[in-house]
Amino acid sequence: MIDIANLAGVSPSTVSLVLRGKSAASPETCKKIFTIAEQYGYSAATLNITKQNKELTFAKIVKHGNILNPDHFLFVNDYIDGIISQAGKAGYGVIVDSFDLRTTSIHHILSKLTNYASSGIIILATELAPEDLKQFESLTIPFVFLDAYYDFLPYS
Repeated sequence: MIDIANLAGVSPSTVSLVLRGKSAASPETCKKIFTIAEQYGYSAATLNITKQNKELTFAKIVKHGNILNPDHFLFVNDYIDGIISQAGKAGYGVIVDSFDLRTTSIHHILSKLTNYASSGIIILATELAPEDLKQFESLTIPFVFLDAYYDFLPYS
């Protein structure tokens, strides 16, 4: 998706949203993205466009435990409660999972997130560094990072 975004001059999240029919991008931008996606061999099957899954995934990822630890469970639970509440109002269910990079690989996490086949992923990235965030670019499911911001990365 990064290649398509670079060629189209948009963010990877815009590409993901456009390919799933969820974007408010201009018709010209949408057409450009679809054309580039076709050139890269993407199809409705590979993009999972036709699937109308009403499920979101919330993934808490711990890297070192200095911030996301038992003292912060209330903070994390407030995020989860709010997401479940708002998703429910929109007719979505929420899968909640927790990962620890001290005991599992990022590749395992990506595989598991992909296997959920959610229509979107919310990643609590409080402890993640820029190089960690870049690993998620391979996801073909729309995703957003919560509680992480680096102005030099193409995520909004």
